[in-house]
Amino acid sequence: MQLKWQYVLVWTGFICSGSAQGTELYLSSAHNQVIVYDIDKNEVKTTIKNIGGSTHAIAFNDTQSKAFIAGSHYLYIVDTSTKQVTNQIALPISRERRGISISPQQTQTLAIIDSYRNQLTYVDSRQEALIENVRLIGRPTRVAYSEDGAQLAVSFSDNNVVTHPRNNMAPMMGVHGYQGLAWIDNCRVLSSTTYEVYETNICTPNLKKVFQISATSLIVDLYTVDEMVYLASLDGIITAFDLDTGIESFRISTGVNESFALAYEDQTHTLYAVGDDKLRVIEADTGLVTQTLSFVNGLLTGVAVLNH
Repeated sequence: MQLKWQYVLVWTGFICSGSAQGTELYLSSAHNQVIVYDIDKNEVKTTIKNIGGSTHAIAFNDTQSKAFIAGSHYLYIVDTSTKQVTNQIALPISRERRGISISPQQTQTLAIIDSYRNQLTYVDSRQEALIENVRLIGRPTRVAYSEDGAQLAVSFSDNNVVTHPRNNMAPMMGVHGYQGLAWIDNCRVLSSTTYEVYETNICTPNLKKVFQISATSLIVDLYTVDEMVYLASLDGIITAFDLDTGIESFRISTGVNESFALAYEDQTHTLYAVGDDKLRVIEADTGLVTQTLSFVNGLLTGVAVLNH
């Protein structure tokens, strides 16, 4: 059975995803650095410099004591207390390190995609050691572990999504997706194409919802919290809609030419969006922009949130 919801969204911006964790924001900058910003004190705590690359994939471990920042040449391990780089692991050289996910299982395995060389890299985050590099067929765009960590989904630029449980790649029953990718639970995966968002239940074959979108530009990111979905497009509009009803909750313009990242903080129900040189703080329940901050460091390409 295929359920189909239709509604109209109008967009204007571009946003990539980050990882969520508290009052400190890890902001990826196109100038080979990551800015650590204290959102409560409204001040830059420090800048982690010489992180190679213009885009950085950022994740945190389960105890939130370590940040893992994938740059163009290395995976940097950062102590979140001291903000010092404590180790670095060589990665295949890449200009596009756009996706990272950490398994919720005890192994805490990191999965990192390389959109330039079409590779998937596994790293043991506890031992801080490379496990293996896996060559992929096609250009990967996003990666995400399921809630139990049993499955890893990878989306590709040709609108395909596959599962990849270590050397056993298999299509996810016709799931389509390009830039946006997230698991709702262990069965349902959310993915987006240019004008559509798919909710696919891989435990029940052919059970799918298709949310058709009238967009002015490419959907580049999505974030899901319970039954709410937050979307971002290439020309800078952020939209929220309900998965159960397909009804739009809000649609706002970030007012930037290019948006690059979207992250969510659960305790305060806050969205953080970056684009151009600006960070915007948004009430996730209402879409109200409560704060706009500018950074002299130039183009911001990612955001991750750290709870303390």
